Amino acid sequence: MAMAKLVKVEVDPNTAIIDSSGAVWACVSASWWDLATWIWWLLAPSSRRRWAILKGADGTHFRSRAIRIADKHVRIVGCG
Repeated sequence: MAMAKLVKVEVDPNTAIIDSSGAVWACVSASWWDLATWIWWLLAPSSRRRWAILKGADGTHFRSRAIRIADKHVRIVGCG
């Protein structure tokens, strides 16, 4: 059995993920010592938190915690 490769990723707080239903998710990256974020994550409703499997630019797949911040998104085209 092969061991899983650990990938450390710095998540940009300005990045959002839009799923197939149109909901907007933001990645949560908590350090082991950040107790407030861990408690917040554990107390968030289960319908608003998920594991997201992301793909890096080099093709590496990794997972990150994600929290739903909106049920729908709006796409604005042709501004400016």
